[in-house]
Amino acid sequence: MKEWRGLAFRFDNTPGSYLVGLHLRGAVLWIRSLRPA
Repeated sequence: MKEWRGLAFRFDNTPGSYLVGLHLRGAVLWIRSLRPA
């Protein structure tokens, strides 16, 4: 999540954009977990 910190400070000025960012980060983590180990 550290790589997302700068993005969060720049774009999460409104609750809507914060929620979109949260969903995007969750989707990225979920997709990464689907890859075979």
